[in-house]
Amino acid sequence: ANTLSLGCSDHACHGDELFYIFQAFWTNMTDPGRRLSRSMATYWTNFAKSQDPNEPADVQLRWPKMTTGNETYMYFQDPLS
Repeated sequence: ANTLSLGCSDHACHGDELFYIFQAFWTNMTDPGRRLSRSMATYWTNFAKSQDPNEPADVQLRWPKMTTGNETYMYFQDPLS
């Protein structure tokens, strides 16, 4: 369970990702939470820099490009899948 959750136990709440993206409250995170936070911040920063979440910084797992008829998903968990 996400100890930083805003009260949503069975679904994702809007804003729950902010703790991870902005690497906030690290003292309350476990090591897997910190790894998840680093990954999310890298993908978002890459996208802001290049419009591609996979570039320029190296990423652990390539985020698949969305194409019509190919709806693949990235699951942000530790490890990424």
